[in-house]
Amino acid sequence: MLKEAEKKNYRRILIITDGVFSMDGDIADMKAIHEVAQEHG
Repeated sequence: MLKEAEKKNYRRILIITDGVFSMDGDIADMKAIHEVAQEHG
């Protein structure tokens, strides 16, 4: 999705996520999400 958005030359792209998912309590890898954001932002 980020690569497609880059092609459209949007000024801003938001990455929205929860830190903890579902009733299982799975935790998002925020460091990896940050790295992807830096790579594409």
